[in-house]
Amino acid sequence: MKLSFYARGTDLVRLPGVRLIIGQPPRYVGREHKVERDSAGRVTSVSNPAVTEALRIDADTTGGQRLTQVCRRDASLWAADKETAAVCGVKFVEVEYDDGEWIPRRGHKTIKKTKPRSVADG
Repeated sequence: MKLSFYARGTDLVRLPGVRLIIGQPPRYVGREHKVERDSAGRVTSVSNPAVTEALRIDADTTGGQRLTQVCRRDASLWAADKETAAVCGVKFVEVEYDDGEWIPRRGHKTIKKTKPRSVADG
């Protein structure tokens, strides 16, 4: 089975199985490495915006198992489909791409935040 993931928020999850050589930029799940330069060729900014395609990986590989754990434990990735969400044990949230970021689809019901209780509240 193939799992599908999107980048979530500002979290950077390293791409599993990639061995970098000195000087190469790190690679992240669902992100591209972007370097902007001025007219003189000097670097003005470096960013890792989300890409529009989901990362697809086999569920039974070491990398697939690692990303399943990261999605479940850290909520650092969006499950791109219902099957992936079920394997990861998370609620499937429909997301949409908006200006370099994956966000919950407009009108999608989100989990209501609750006010933390203090010890004095009982």
